[in-house]
Amino acid sequence: MRNAALTTLAGCFLMASLALAAGGGGGNGVRVEGVITSINTEALQLVVAGTTIQVTPNTIIMKNGRAISFEQLAVGMTVAACGDLVEGTLLANRITVKYSGN
Repeated sequence: MRNAALTTLAGCFLMASLALAAGGGGGNGVRVEGVITSINTEALQLVVAGTTIQVTPNTIIMKNGRAISFEQLAVGMTVAACGDLVEGTLLANRITVKYSGN
């Protein structure tokens, strides 16, 4: 569990570093972890720990060390998401599935 948390944190830092290197500074590097309570497939959004998370074409979604699609996420999965908080919505750089119940 500790290694998974460190890996997720390292991934968040890596994404922030890549954004800075690409001239995308100014982000606030927020991390949210919890259970997915709802998913809006049309808007590419999910709610975790009361926070709306916006998925973009650049969002990396990982499960068990492999990339997965937004459609493979499900209510009840525990995830960690990192990105920038903009007007109360987390614009996700990376989402990592921590526990899927399977």
